[in-house]
This record gives sequence, structure tokens and C-alpha cells, in this order.
Amino acid sequence: MSYAGPVLLNFHIGLLIVLNFVAELNHNVYKESGNANDLELIKSKCLPILLYGLEACPLNKTSLTPLDFSVNRFFMKLFNTNDIHTVIECQLIFSFKLPSAIVADRSKTFLIKYDSCNNLLFKRSQLSL
Repeated sequence: MSYAGPVLLNFHIGLLIVLNFVAELNHNVYKESGNANDLELIKSKCLPILLYGLEACPLNKTSLTPLDFSVNRFFMKLFNTNDIHTVIECQLIFSFKLPSAIVADRSKTFLIKYDSCNNLLFKRSQLSL
């Protein structure tokens, strides 16, 4: 039996809460609407923590969709829009990659390093598969 559904739903809710909290905190501290500041804070502090270790997990598109949805909803709130095309354009302008793209890039790097590892423990685990 797989428990991935409830875990990912809770992770999705937690991600939305953290993203909105950081944006609100940043807005209250600086008392000005700094969309670029919010984005840099999310990009440099929140996403690395939230995505830590996911490159080693076998995730499919269904698992990554809630992460992308959370980030898209954050952009909608930040830029006060409901249009996904506007959100995508803002993400391109600010060079903001979606979590699915970040995890895909990290997974490729992880697998390349894993395949080239000379550690005997890793070699045994590959042989037993």
C-alpha cells in the first residue's frame, strides 16, 4: 500500500503555508511591496529546504504537480492575478524555475554522480538489484 498521496497532500499544504508566511513576513518587515525581494527570499531560502533530498527519490509527474501548483498559486497571490499565462511570464522574467524542473536537474546530476561512484557499498546495492 502506498502512502504517497496523503504525504504529498500534507507537503503541498505545508509548502503553501511556508511560501505565504515568508512573503507576508518579508512584506511586514520591509513595509513595502517588494515582489523581487519575496522571490529572491523564496528562491534562496525556502525552495532549497523544501526540495532537499528529493533528487534521490523516484518521483513521477503526479508527485511533482502539487509542488508546481503551490509555486504557481504563490505567484498568483504575489502578483495579484489569476491568469496562468501572466504567472508563467513573470516566472520567465525573474528566472524562477518550477520545482519539477529543479528536481529534474538535480536528479540528473545525482544519477550521474551515483553511476560514477567507486564506493563498494554502492556497487553491491547495484548488483543486488
